[in-house]
Amino acid sequence: MQMTIRQLANELGVSKTTINKIISGLGVQHTIQKVGNKYLLSETQILQIKMQLAQNEKSKIENLKSQTDDQKSKTENLKSQTDDQKSKTENLKSQTDDQKSKTENLKSQTDDQKSKTENLKSQTDDQKSKTENLKSQTDDQKSKTENLKSQTDNQNLILILEKQLSLLNEQLAIKDEQIMDYREQIKFYQEQILMLTQSLHDATTALTAAQALHAGTIQKQLTEHSLMDQSSGEPEVHKQKQGFLSRLFGRKE
Repeated sequence: MQMTIRQLANELGVSKTTINKIISGLGVQHTIQKVGNKYLLSETQILQIKMQLAQNEKSKIENLKSQTDDQKSKTENLKSQTDDQKSKTENLKSQTDDQKSKTENLKSQTDDQKSKTENLKSQTDDQKSKTENLKSQTDDQKSKTENLKSQTDNQNLILILEKQLSLLNEQLAIKDEQIMDYREQIKFYQEQILMLTQSLHDATTALTAAQALHAGTIQKQLTEHSLMDQSSGEPEVHKQKQGFLSRLFGRKE
């Protein structure tokens, strides 16, 4: 049964332009019968057009499937890269936490050392005060001895007072040696504080550099992934006309 191009297009649910393209592709445009101002397609030509249209649709479906498989493969690769990046991020976080813990311990040691130094300084000041008091007592005793010596000719009393004065001088010398020892200890602890402060500064600088490197790495990964997504794009899926296959080799008028 013969049909016009429009009738065939309506039956197959496609446009007249699509049918004309298929006819040109088959090279049968010069063999179509013309009746008046209409072109009539033979049953053979209709069958050829239907088969070609079916083949075109099959190729589109295969291309779409290939694009879908390719996109799926890219998605799996991206997921693998994301998991790897996540693992690296967790490792870096663990290292950062460990470094932070070490920094806090170092800071605690520094504070403890500083506290000990302040306590030692306080003890030194207290010892110095006691020494000054002892020196004052010695001076006072010396003054009393001199006064007593001038007031009395009792040689025995003078000897006793001189022995007390000698004893006080020995105690004063001992206190002076203790003060020197405390000063040496203060100097040692100040040097320790300086070293711990420098170590704390170096650890803080390393931690800041590690955090900056991590932030730069994450930003670079995100930028590369964004560019990959923009270049690949999403395959456009065209909705097929309802009932196409059922009408392709269906009713004939």
